[in-house]
Amino acid sequence: MKNIFKNWRTTSTGIVMCAGAIVAFINDKTQIIPCLTAFLGGIGLIFSKDSNQTGVAK
Repeated sequence: MKNIFKNWRTTSTGIVMCAGAIVAFINDKTQIIPCLTAFLGGIGLIFSKDSNQTGVAK
């Protein structure tokens, strides 16, 4: 969590992906599976790390 601002590229992409999933769910509540998948993917991007910024990914 301490490196979340060092890898701002993946963090910002994850935030946009989560926000898009929430907006899509609000507009069409029948599509819960794609929205949930996009939201969880965004969470994954927020907690992932850039190998060129925070070390070598293992």
